[in-house]
Amino acid sequence: HPDDVGAMIHKTVHCVQQYRTGNNPGWLVEGIADYVRFFKYEPDTNLGPINQKSSYHEGYRTAARFLAWIERTHDKKIVVKLNQVLRKSEYKDEIFKDATGKRLDELWADFLKSEKN
Repeated sequence: HPDDVGAMIHKTVHCVQQYRTGNNPGWLVEGIADYVRFFKYEPDTNLGPINQKSSYHEGYRTAARFLAWIERTHDKKIVVKLNQVLRKSEYKDEIFKDATGKRLDELWADFLKSEKN
């Protein structure tokens, strides 16, 4: 099946992540795995339009697209920074404010606006 290799990339990312249990949000763990899959391994994949009623909390492709947008528009190292705090189980939403100057929900609203164009 054509998606098998991409799915294996996603699962391999989880092995490499080596996140401890703790306060790591699932949406971000899965979002980073799909970010690596779709924006590093399969960058030509058409992910289609974003559902304007969706949330980054859905994880996977939605969160991956959001992270790629933040990387492109605000902080080229955001995924690296997130990976570092997740490995230490020290994640807090404030990392987004520290990295971009905007709260997570503000970034999401800006992302959705950018996707309407």
